[in-house]
Amino acid sequence: MPDSPRALFVTYTFGNPIVAGVLFRAIRLATELTRRGWTSVIFNFGPVVGDPKTEALGSHIEIRNHPDTSCVGKALDQFRGARPDVVIFGEAPFAGAMKLLWDAAEMLGKPFILLEQYYDLGTPGNFDVDLMLLYGLKCFWECHSNPRRRWTIISPFITEVTPEVALPLGPPPEGARRLLILGGEQIVRQEGIRLAAALSDLSPQVVTLSRDPSAAADEMATAGIPSSHAVALPLQHDGVLFGLLQSSAAAIMANGFMQMTEALALACPCALVDRGIGMWSCQVDGVFQPYVSFADDWNEQRTRLRGWLEHSPFDPVLREKLRAERNGASECAEHVERVLAGRNRWRIRWRQATYQARHFGNRIGERFHQREAAA
Repeated sequence: MPDSPRALFVTYTFGNPIVAGVLFRAIRLATELTRRGWTSVIFNFGPVVGDPKTEALGSHIEIRNHPDTSCVGKALDQFRGARPDVVIFGEAPFAGAMKLLWDAAEMLGKPFILLEQYYDLGTPGNFDVDLMLLYGLKCFWECHSNPRRRWTIISPFITEVTPEVALPLGPPPEGARRLLILGGEQIVRQEGIRLAAALSDLSPQVVTLSRDPSAAADEMATAGIPSSHAVALPLQHDGVLFGLLQSSAAAIMANGFMQMTEALALACPCALVDRGIGMWSCQVDGVFQPYVSFADDWNEQRTRLRGWLEHSPFDPVLREKLRAERNGASECAEHVERVLAGRNRWRIRWRQATYQARHFGNRIGERFHQREAAA
């Protein structure tokens, strides 16, 4: 019986602050591939984040932390040891360690897929890969074509959405709207509670998701949010998370594109908290502006949240279109399987040879300059 196909993912979480979106997206796709009979190895640069997604991994998904980035050769040996059939890079590489891992992955001579995010019309960029899969909202870009088919927009990886009656909390007090704070990071939780407290005259039900619910409850009490309108929950599985977003009038979260896109797909406008890394307003197209507030001005964010709690910015036509923005993991897995089945061996070998020549040419140049300096 033939071995199951194997996917090698390359992701990052970095360090302080931790950036979890790229890893979480890889886990969701790897989970869908597992359902189709695949096994996956995720090489993650940085610590693994404590979350229901990472705690529920099955035997077919392995996370190997802190890949060797001392040189391309050592990273390449690690990747070869995983025996992959396809390589999936979790996001376009930054300079430094991620660029080194990219070069090593290119040298494997395997079908190469890049996951990215559809920020705006200039997003695809220029990468020598077999396919780019761009996380985004298709209905926001209906009038724009993609004639070369080098990339495709993939809907958010939303499958199960827990109905409001099955969520692990009671309904909002009569007449109140729900304000959700995705406070996986302390800075986001605290800033979210500060913003929520400034909306006390609207009396929203403030719900926090965090790693420390007792601290969140204490902070809400200190901020003056009444206990009847405060709910502190631990981090939740995706279905509950998506259900909470769908049932909320607005959300406060970290400045990450993936979370923002998932909130908008569930018709939940969001205020984004700057945590020193992530996405900034200059990176995102103006098409998102009516539904998103960046942390450029605290008073403006408070005003935007107030408006959303009083009236949703999503009209019925857009809401109907957003209901189709689901099941992106399944769609993404189908693209991965097509690339593997129809792989262009000549293109892959040419890419492998090009990167090897460039790498060894760089090494020869470095040694020459070292000898010149020593002389």
